Amino acid sequence: MSFTPGPWAIAHREVFGSGDAEGSASIVKWDDDGDGYSIIFESVDYSDQESKSNANIASISPEILDALEKLVLFVPPKPSNAIALNNAYRVIAKARGEGG
Repeated sequence: MSFTPGPWAIAHREVFGSGDAEGSASIVKWDDDGDGYSIIFESVDYSDQESKSNANIASISPEILDALEKLVLFVPPKPSNAIALNNAYRVIAKARGEGG
């Protein structure tokens, strides 16, 4: 399974010239030259602190996955971290669409 690589960003509706959607934002991937963008999630709720926190987590998902994949490569498995590593592998598989 593939996804749009990060980094992703939160773009407030004003970026798109439609300030009528107050409390709404989109999660986008800016083009490498910064002139354009691809919409990852359109019109996410951005009206209160919980919604903003949810959008923030969603917008950094590719970076979280990348960090977790790199981290598990350098953490030697041992009994004291087995549960944490198993959880990390499960989350990685889920993000790749390989687990439920």
